[in-house]
Amino acid sequence: MTKGTLSTIKNSAKVKVGNVEIIIASQRAQTLDDRPFLVTGADVEQYKYVGIKSSNHYRSYFQDKVGLIIPCDILGIMSGDYLFLNSSML
Repeated sequence: MTKGTLSTIKNSAKVKVGNVEIIIASQRAQTLDDRPFLVTGADVEQYKYVGIKSSNHYRSYFQDKVGLIIPCDILGIMSGDYLFLNSSML
């Protein structure tokens, strides 16, 4: 998507809570590839499950590298279900 473009997620950290590792970045950005994980030492290919909070941008990188993508709908403007929006202007 942005091949060859330099970007940064600023400061980031990997936090372990029980047996779950969480990657936290100081700058909000869509996940485009595995780089946000690698800068913290996390290789996503070594994990059985990976959760990504991203609307859709992650798909181009991850779709051929994983067994299954399970999208989760969110409430709000980015939802795929427009019935809950309570608007007569659609």
